[in-house]
Amino acid sequence: MKILVDSGLVKDRKEGKWHYYSINTDIMKEFCGFIKTLCNETTGKCCKGEP
Repeated sequence: MKILVDSGLVKDRKEGKWHYYSINTDIMKEFCGFIKTLCNETTGKCCKGEP
C-alpha cells in the first residue's frame, strides 16, 4: 500500500490507529490513458482483449 500511496494512485487518511484508503480517480484515469496509449503504440491494437 505504501508504494501505491507514494505513487499517488491511492489516497490514505489516518483516524487514530486506523488507515482508510481510496483510489485517486484523477490519477488513475491519467494512468489508464497512458497504458492504453502504450498498448496502441506497441501493438497497433486496443487493450480490450483483442488477440
